[in-house]
Amino acid sequence: MAVRDVAHVSPATIQWAIKRAGTNPTELARRIKTVKAEQIMAWENGESLPTFSQAEILADRLRIPLAVFFMNQPPKLDIPVPDLRTVGNAQAGTLSLDFVDVLNDALVKQEWYREYLEESNAPKLPFVGKFQPNGNFEAVAADMADVLGINDELRADCTTWESFLSCFVRQAEGLRVMVMRGGVVQHDTSRGLDAKEFRGFVISDDLAPLVFINAKDAKAAQTFTLAHELAHIWIGKSGISNNVERAQPNQPRPSINAIELFCNKVAAELLVPRAGFERYWLQPGGTNYKIRKIASTYRVSVMVALIRAYELNKLSYLEFSKLMDAEYDRFELQAKQQKEKEGGGNFWNTFGARTGHLLQNSVVQSLRQGKLQYRDAANLLGLKLKTFNKYLKQRAGE
Repeated sequence: MAVRDVAHVSPATIQWAIKRAGTNPTELARRIKTVKAEQIMAWENGESLPTFSQAEILADRLRIPLAVFFMNQPPKLDIPVPDLRTVGNAQAGTLSLDFVDVLNDALVKQEWYREYLEESNAPKLPFVGKFQPNGNFEAVAADMADVLGINDELRADCTTWESFLSCFVRQAEGLRVMVMRGGVVQHDTSRGLDAKEFRGFVISDDLAPLVFINAKDAKAAQTFTLAHELAHIWIGKSGISNNVERAQPNQPRPSINAIELFCNKVAAELLVPRAGFERYWLQPGGTNYKIRKIASTYRVSVMVALIRAYELNKLSYLEFSKLMDAEYDRFELQAKQQKEKEGGGNFWNTFGARTGHLLQNSVVQSLRQGKLQYRDAANLLGLKLKTFNKYLKQRAGE
């Protein structure tokens, strides 16, 4: 190897980049194909150096700028949204590259939409930051119900929890809250998100708030996630959430961040008001019967009804965990069977949820007004030009 072809990379930075990507030399070599795992391990240990070409390929696979490899120490990359997640009783670990890419993509979209609204002289939203996180959660829930129109009339219009979730999303978007529900990085189905890492995040902004829901989580739990993230907006606090912890066998009830705990209480009260819950809980019947009756009445899933029972201390943590895990297992099995039945699925069936209708409509309107270039419009929606042209034709035919 000629001396000029050697890339004098930092072993510590290569180690950091591989760990940050959640991979290892063996898996990385399998993806790159032109290098062996032993070579990558030698670069990590400082025993040898890659060529510039190899370093470029490595940087591309690890999704970092090539220049980072030449830093003596790994960079500190701060997430611009507070991490409020916990695992058991500890703060959650480092966020994955997939999450970071999803967050950055959402931030770009939110910033563009904010500028679009500013140019349109749109008014600020009065409900953003209207309450304090240490206030009365029932007052917050009552205000949200009033502003969002979450009431018995809306529930009567919805026959199932699935239709209620769709209505709930529309109500939020009607208030100018961007709602995105995605299970992959942009539209790349090879980069699925992990529901155990996060359930959602929220960008609180008085002009263009954004809620992102991890669609890899059970759909039955997404109603609660939406309510939880909207509660963040009402108290003006951005954050990355897990909402309610999955079961930790033989472990005590987990400690939850104070803001997350407050938003959980707000979401539970919004979706299943205490008075109604208590009324049904006092009726004859076992726990399963009561839970399903409450879920049916308030057009929420059994998961959401279980969360409410847990919040009101009707179930111990271990009881809640056991029942919640059984519901997760049931929905995961159903999702697997549905996927096998439908095959690869249809791109357009999930496109709307992934990008959100507010963004789509605003991008198309801006394009038609000549304020946005064709290629920029396609990029904002994460589409290639050919696919974007197909999308515009579909809209024209509606």
